[in-house]
Formats: sequence, structure tokens, C-alpha cells
Amino acid sequence: MKILQILVLIFGFIVIVNAQHDSKLQEQSEQKMILTGAIFDKNGAVILNAKIVAIQNSGTKYETNTDTEGIYRIELPLTIYNIEVSAAGFCTSKIASYRIVDSTYKKMSLDVVLEVASYPTGCKYTEIDNLKQKKNNKKSKKTKTIVLM
Repeated sequence: MKILQILVLIFGFIVIVNAQHDSKLQEQSEQKMILTGAIFDKNGAVILNAKIVAIQNSGTKYETNTDTEGIYRIELPLTIYNIEVSAAGFCTSKIASYRIVDSTYKKMSLDVVLEVASYPTGCKYTEIDNLKQKKNNKKSKKTKTIVLM
């Protein structure tokens, strides 16, 4: 009889511990952080109505736009994002693998500078250009470093 009571007690303890663990995991997955910042041109002027898209690995997208002061604010679950910032007349900026973490002040900051799209060619570098450059670098024994800002 005592053995049965001990087994019931152990089983109950395991159930309680698992429930608390599941509750903590669910709470962490539901936590959100505010990502905020400003979008500028290369001269430091703010860009109004720029579009900011944060894309999770699962494909879920979160979108917002800058306000009349060039500031954006977007609430995001804690995970890793690919972030794209675009505006009319400017080249799109892409930030890969940006991690949103639980910060002390419940917000993170990310300012972005966009390059002006030149007429008539548009943006100087595109994803296709980057792929061509990588392919050419593999063919050539010389290595080149291109810094895009």
C-alpha cells in the first residue's frame, strides 16, 4: 500500500513539473519585443513612408511603415528574421538573420540607411549582381572584397 502511495506521489510530482515547464515554453514563444528605429538616406535625412518587412524562417511576415518623422515601430515575437527595408526612389536594404531577443527595456533599435536608386540604371547592386560576382570570384584566382552599405 505504501509503495502505491509513493508511486502516486511521484507521478503527481512529474505531472506538475511538466506542466510548469510547458507553461514557461509557451510564455517564451508568446513573448514579443518592439523593434524600432529610423530610416535615413545617405545624407542623414529621414525617409517618410519607407516599408519595413520582417520575415521569419517560417515565412510569417510582419510589416510596417515609417511615420512623418521617419520612425517605425513593429512588435515581433522572439526569433530570427530577414528584414527588408524599401522606399520609392531608393534601393532595398536587406538584413539577414537579425535576432530579436528579450531585452531589458522590452525594445530593440535598428536604424537603416538606404542608397538612392540612380537614374536610369536603378540600384547599383542587386541580388543577381551579387551572385554573378560570387561566380566570377570562384573562376578568378584573385579575390575581391566588395562592401555594400
